[in-house]
Amino acid sequence: MTRAWGEEHRAQLVALLKRDALRLGTFTLASGRSSHYYIDGRRVTLLAEGSQLIAVGMLDLLADYPEVTAVGGLTLGADPIVGATLALAATHGRPRAARFSGAQAGQDPRHP
Repeated sequence: MTRAWGEEHRAQLVALLKRDALRLGTFTLASGRSSHYYIDGRRVTLLAEGSQLIAVGMLDLLADYPEVTAVGGLTLGADPIVGATLALAATHGRPRAARFSGAQAGQDPRHP
């Protein structure tokens, strides 16, 4: 199977993360510890270009697992990734794309 994800896609995603998500400075994390950088991935997952790159990467990772019928994660953070992945599934060779679904944390993907 030809893979859709390549080094060019990875480089584009890294460039978007550096440009839009990476913040340098002093930050207090939720744990109370401090960091000299912060990466707000939502700034990339909510961009059209970013969500498309992430979805192509997700579908490429899932290509070896045709038995997987759903994608999901914690709500808010995963929602744009799930939506983009579902939107591209049919055009990126996902078997049974019509039966491929998304789910939020705590939701049974078999019963959306």
